[in-house]
Amino acid sequence: MHSSIPAAMRPITTSGRVRRGCAGWDYRSVLPYFKRAEDNQRFADDYHSYGGPLGVSMPVSALPICDAYIRAGQELGIPYNHDFNGKQQAGVGFYQLTQRNRRRSSASLAYLSPIKDRPNLTVRTGARVARIMLEGRRAVGVEVVTGRGSEIIRADREVLVSSGAIGSPKLLLQSGIGPADHLRSVGVEVRHDLPGVGGNLQDHLDLFVISECTGDHTYDGVARLHRTLWAGLQYVLFRSGPVASSLFETGGFWYADPNARSPDIQFHLGLGSGIEAGVARLKNAGVTLNSAYLHPRSRGTVRLSSADPAAAPLIDPNYWEDRHDRQMSLEGLKIAREIMQQPALKPFVLDERLPGNGIRTDEQLFDYGCANAKTDHHPVGTCKMGTDAAAVVDLELKVRGIEGLRVCDSSVMPRVPSCNTNGPTIMMGEKGGRHHPQIAAAAPRPCSSTSATTCARGRARRSAEGAIGRRSFGRPFEKIVAAAEGGVQGAFVLIQKSRSDSMTSIEPRPFLISLFEAAVAAADPEAAIRAHLPARPKGRTIVVGAGKAASQMAAAFERLWDGPLAGAVVARHGPVEKCGRIRVLQSAHPVPDEAGACRLRGASRNGRGTDGG
Repeated sequence: MHSSIPAAMRPITTSGRVRRGCAGWDYRSVLPYFKRAEDNQRFADDYHSYGGPLGVSMPVSALPICDAYIRAGQELGIPYNHDFNGKQQAGVGFYQLTQRNRRRSSASLAYLSPIKDRPNLTVRTGARVARIMLEGRRAVGVEVVTGRGSEIIRADREVLVSSGAIGSPKLLLQSGIGPADHLRSVGVEVRHDLPGVGGNLQDHLDLFVISECTGDHTYDGVARLHRTLWAGLQYVLFRSGPVASSLFETGGFWYADPNARSPDIQFHLGLGSGIEAGVARLKNAGVTLNSAYLHPRSRGTVRLSSADPAAAPLIDPNYWEDRHDRQMSLEGLKIAREIMQQPALKPFVLDERLPGNGIRTDEQLFDYGCANAKTDHHPVGTCKMGTDAAAVVDLELKVRGIEGLRVCDSSVMPRVPSCNTNGPTIMMGEKGGRHHPQIAAAAPRPCSSTSATTCARGRARRSAEGAIGRRSFGRPFEKIVAAAEGGVQGAFVLIQKSRSDSMTSIEPRPFLISLFEAAVAAADPEAAIRAHLPARPKGRTIVVGAGKAASQMAAAFERLWDGPLAGAVVARHGPVEKCGRIRVLQSAHPVPDEAGACRLRGASRNGRGTDGG
C-alpha cells in the first residue's frame, strides 16, 4: 500500500544537502540512481527509466471519485500534474505505485527474490541482531539471537546496517556507539562516543478530513463478507478490483506557505473512511483526504529504554515542537477541507464528518489535530549523513570513528524528503552500493523483463547515466571490459545525447563509449567523434552499443585513426549489417561473416551470450 515516488527528491529540496555538507547527494547526483532502480511502465524521459528491478506503474483500480477529486483540486486553483516526479511537483493527479503485474513491487521482491539462490547470500528470519561486535575501533561482526540461543557471525570485510530510522540507531546504541551520557544512563558500556546517534528524528505528520459519501463510491463496502470474497476472487481471476488497489491512488502537492520554494503539503486521497489503523470507519461509505506538512522543523529522538537489546526503544517524534510546524499543518488541513467542498465532488460527498462542521477556529483545529494526528510512516535522520559534529556517517555512509561499519537506509538522510520515503530509501541503497567496493564490483543483477530485447533496451538506457550503468549490459559485458582494460574504474561514458562532456580530460585512461539510442549514428559520425576527441586515445577503446549504430560508429573510429579497434562491439539488438575488422562479442540477431572477421563465437541467438567471442 501507499505510493512510492521513485524520483521524488526534488532539485530544490536536495540542493540543501550540498549546503549541509553532503556534496554528491544533490538532486542531479542522485537522479541516476533513482532511474537505475526503476522499471517504469509509462515514462522514459529525463526523470524516469525502465529495465530496473523496481516495478513502477499507474493505478489499475481507480474509482470515479478519484477523477472528481482531481477536478476539485483544479477548481480550487491547483493545476493537474501528470507526473509528480517530473519537471515540477506541484499539482493534483494520480500517483505512480510500486507495483508490477498488479502486485506490490517491494524491495524484497525486486531485489532479493531474483537472487535468492545465490551461494553467497543467506537470508535468515527469526534472528535478532543484539549488537555489533567491535575490536577496538573496528566492526568485526554481529551477535545474533535466535530461538536456539546467540551466536557470533564475523564479517570478512564490513558490517552494513540497514534497519531503518528506528532500528539502525537502536542497534548502534545497544552496541555502545552513541551519546556517552545516554549510554551510561541505561547501563551500556561506551565503546564510541558519537553524539548524533538517535537524534535528528523527523517524520511527516498526517491530519485528515473524512467525509460521508452519497453512495457506494469507495471501497468501504468491501468489508462485508460476501464482497470480500468476491474481491479476492476478482483479483485471483482478473488481477483487478479492490485487492489490486493501493487505496491511495490519487493525491497531490501544494503550498501551505505561499512563500515556500517548493510544495510543502502532500495530499493522499484514501478510498475509504477507516482504512488506516486508529481511524474509525463510518457506518456508511466514506472517503479520506490526508494532508501532511513536508518541511517540519521539529526534531525528535530515538533512545534506549534499557541495556536489554530485546527491550523496545523510546521513540519521541516531538511533533509540533516548533510553532511553525503547527501553523503549516493546520493550513494544509484547511486546504484539504476546501478541496472536499468543491463542486466536482458534490455528487460523491454528502458531508464532512471529521473534523466536522462545528470545528472552525485555529484553536479547535489544533485540538482536533492533537487528538487525531497520525504518523505518515516516514521517519528519517537518526544516523544523519554530513560533515558537522552531529553527523553519524560520512558521505560514503561510513560510521564516523569506526572502521568497517556503514549505515545505509533512511536514517542517514539529514532531512526528510518532500515526498514518500520508500523511493528515496531505495535510492540510498543503489548509491550506497556504489560506495562499497565489493558491492560495486558484484555481478550484475538479472533483468526483470521476460524479453531479452526489451531487457537490453532498458539496460542500454540505464547505462547512459554514466559510469554507474557500466554493469547494465550483463555478465558477458563485464568480461569484455575486464579483458580489455582490467576493470572500468574511472572509465568515461560518453552520452551522445549530452554533448557538453569532453573526453580529453581523462587521457590516458581507457574509454568506455556508450552509444545511446541511435543518436550517435549521425550523418557524419567521424565529425561527431572528432568533436569530442581531437586526438587518438592513448589507452584501449571499447565501443558498446546496439546493431547498425554500433557498427557504424566503431567503423568510424577505425577510419578516423586508420587502424583496428582495440576493443569490441556488443550488439544486443538490431541487425549488424557491416562489421569490417570489428569483433562482435554478443548479438540478439544473426551477424554477417565477412572473411571470418565478424564470426560470432560462443553466443546464443537469444542475446544472452556465453564466455566465447
